[in-house]
Amino acid sequence: MGKKYRVWDRASSRMLYGREAESFSYGHMRCGIPIDLMWYTGMRDKKHRDIYEGDIIRDQGGKQWQIIGQLGGVGNWHAIDYKAWAKSKDNVIVLPPKLWKTTEVIGNIYENPDPLLATV
Repeated sequence: MGKKYRVWDRASSRMLYGREAESFSYGHMRCGIPIDLMWYTGMRDKKHRDIYEGDIIRDQGGKQWQIIGQLGGVGNWHAIDYKAWAKSKDNVIVLPPKLWKTTEVIGNIYENPDPLLATV
């Protein structure tokens, strides 16, 4: 995982990036307050936007995937079929490198918790 991350501020319901995320997360972790921290994947979508854990991406076929992290340690990033996740937890895939370049970030699980709303 990279060193770049973002933080979801539960109190204000907003996503924090950069130095704001760093100072927020440091202060909250130091006080023992739980935070929602999401690592940058090191990849960008077709519009050159950074892709983080918790992002919802859409592939060329219109399928929506939620980035869930690196399962089993460092290596490939994994995703789940965002719309089918509630029905079955068996939809985890490894995202092939060629898929990253053709996807588009359409939201995240905090600002767009309902897959039907993820139509940015």
